Amino acid sequence: RRKMDVDSVTQQGPFDTTQPRQSLVTPTNAKRVLYVGGLAEEVTEDVLQAAFLPFGDILSVMIPMDYQNAKNRGFGFVEFELRDDALAAVDNMDRGELFGRVLNISIAREKTLTKNRPVWEDAADEFFGTEEEMARAASERKQIEEAKRNEEEKAKQAVRRQRVVETSL
Repeated sequence: RRKMDVDSVTQQGPFDTTQPRQSLVTPTNAKRVLYVGGLAEEVTEDVLQAAFLPFGDILSVMIPMDYQNAKNRGFGFVEFELRDDALAAVDNMDRGELFGRVLNISIAREKTLTKNRPVWEDAADEFFGTEEEMARAASERKQIEEAKRNEEEKAKQAVRRQRVVETSL
């Protein structure tokens, strides 16, 4: 296990931030992307890259930010060019220290939610139907209620007519 601090980390050039960020983990690179948890607030993408650079060529580094307080969220992702380099980094850096914090490193899992939808929404769609089906059902219910009201009104009018006829006799 290696202990790394500010003095042992060299600064590298920044990554291209002009491109929109997407999930680093895809089916084609799933075994090359590492999840790095336990990051200190001071850790930047450049520092994280420098910490993992001894294990092989790095394609990208991403540290999600909490934009409410402008700090990192305590974890990040490192994508290696080769799977063996990623595995070597896990073996050597898991439970290691960086900026006084113990790192938790593992192979990143593929992101499963892609539509920013709650996990239960698909099941709800199956149970209740989609929004279009629900709107159609609501429209049908409204038509049925209106037809019932019309029939009730016709029945009331028939009763009134019958009373008029009875009173006139």
